[in-house]
Amino acid sequence: MNTRVLTLAIFNERAGWTLPEGALARIREAAPGSVEVRLVGTRRQLLDAMPETDYLAGFPFTESQFLELDAPRVRWIQLTGRVGESVGKMRAILKKGVRVTTSARARAPQCAEHALMLTLALFRGTSAAARAQAEHRWAAGELAGRVRELGEAVIGVVGGGAVGSACATLLTALGCETIMVTGGGDEEGLSRPEGVDTLPLERLDEILARVDALIVACPFPNRSHPIIRRSQLQSMKERSFLIDVSRDGLVDERDLIRALQREEIAGAGLDVFEHAPPAGDSPLWTMPNVILTPSISAASPHYWDRAADLIGANLRRIEGEDRLLDEMRMEPEPAGAARR
Repeated sequence: MNTRVLTLAIFNERAGWTLPEGALARIREAAPGSVEVRLVGTRRQLLDAMPETDYLAGFPFTESQFLELDAPRVRWIQLTGRVGESVGKMRAILKKGVRVTTSARARAPQCAEHALMLTLALFRGTSAAARAQAEHRWAAGELAGRVRELGEAVIGVVGGGAVGSACATLLTALGCETIMVTGGGDEEGLSRPEGVDTLPLERLDEILARVDALIVACPFPNRSHPIIRRSQLQSMKERSFLIDVSRDGLVDERDLIRALQREEIAGAGLDVFEHAPPAGDSPLWTMPNVILTPSISAASPHYWDRAADLIGANLRRIEGEDRLLDEMRMEPEPAGAARR
């Protein structure tokens, strides 16, 4: 039996950080006997390990850097962060026949909580309350008439994968009418609450005039272009909100800023940006109807244990020649994908 090598390239060389010992132990325990697990802690160690690597967890490369490596045996890459999680950034690697999986399930619980926090903050006007607090101003009269109840709202969730499903579960528990818009092929083994309407991405425009908030909650690995543009924003209610905890590129930031400035929508809660952090002169910093968080929706003290379990599950699946969890599938670009 040929031994295959899983190289764990999960480290921060500058900070001297590598994958926590507990997470490493979980992966080694899950690994079949045919797989040797190797942990590297520096870029030099990683480059030395690549010629013998069959499976790679972590991806501290750009696509072009990876394609130039001496890595003839690699046939599966498990991403452990958001870097590279779009076909636009991994297309050439996928074309080589390398399978790529994302870490959506490892961050689903905390991303859903973060999306809910941003949504509630917009509905309850907490950013305005925080500004009043900073000014030592008791703004009860100003704020009380502006708050809204989330439980009576219609919420659209863009994304049918792990994060979107977790969002739908939380929203439904609060009494929201929830509509999920899915991209297809990202739903294996996911549970959703009863009563959630589900539509394909091609029907997104049909729900925009109905929703009180639209949560872009789950990545679409097969999409390398924005799916929320000027026309989608203009179709939404003037009192609606947009929340983005997915990844850069799914919401056109220039179109969003324009819609906010023109009050075509009521506000936005953003954890994802075209460039992070936004430029110092970006209007997003000072808009009173915008809440920014510094790309922390995936942060959790449990993240690496969840990521280790996902790596272990996919390791067993690829050894058994089964379908992988959260696997990218390269599809042709839809008609009209170019910016309109």
